[in-house]
Amino acid sequence: LIVYGPHVAISPDGEVGKFLRPGQDHLTGACGACIGALTAAECGKTPIPLDDEEADADYQMNYITREIGKHTEEIKNHPCGKIAGLAETVF
Repeated sequence: LIVYGPHVAISPDGEVGKFLRPGQDHLTGACGACIGALTAAECGKTPIPLDDEEADADYQMNYITREIGKHTEEIKNHPCGKIAGLAETVF
């Protein structure tokens, strides 16, 4: 059995991408890696080319940023909001 799905939070009030963690008194974001990759893509940060030795330093983040960057406009224009669009895209 393989179970798969995006790592996304939903706050007690239904806000996608925010989570109230036990022991904390404020909402925080989840999935941090995907949200960070989207932020990098929105700022025009270009992922390190895969054939560059530096790409191995943080291969996962580099890969996520590259893939999310291909879909930035559709994520930003998602009818249910940017973070919902991000969750749908990474799924």
